[in-house]
Amino acid sequence: MRAIRFCDEQEEALCAHRGWDHQTYLDVCKVRSQLTDRCPHCEGRHRTLEQVLRCNVDKALEKALANGGRWSPSGTTTSLVGDDVLENLRAGAWRKLRKRVVERDGHHCQGCGRDLSQLPPWFTEVHHVLPRVRGGGDHPANLKTLCIVCHRLETEKLQWQLMWESGRDAKQEG
Repeated sequence: MRAIRFCDEQEEALCAHRGWDHQTYLDVCKVRSQLTDRCPHCEGRHRTLEQVLRCNVDKALEKALANGGRWSPSGTTTSLVGDDVLENLRAGAWRKLRKRVVERDGHHCQGCGRDLSQLPPWFTEVHHVLPRVRGGGDHPANLKTLCIVCHRLETEKLQWQLMWESGRDAKQEG
């Protein structure tokens, strides 16, 4: 463990990177050590706050997939992670979640029953049961595995529904 060296008053006055007074710096160090000394999820020690947040996202994923985590025919608006999660953590969580949903569904299309394990990865899609445009979340209960053909059919059906609804709304306004 390396020792922390504080600038003296003369160095502090000349430092171009000086942003906090000494007490604020100590307060930030204290909070940082509280967050990184012992993770509430894995009981480990993380070096950065980003690692703590990543552990947080991983724990949410494990919790959501506990007890099989099957998808619901009506879908859900629940999200796996909040909107305040960093984009790189959200992307990493989506990759892990996608992989786990395909495994959960046994590498079979939930539409036609096709075995997807012997097909190229691009043939496998993870579909939002309740579409995101209608408030559907990225929770495993709202996700199911589809082959690319069934996913295209579901997407086209949704597009037609949205067009029909927007046309009906326009007639009601007029």
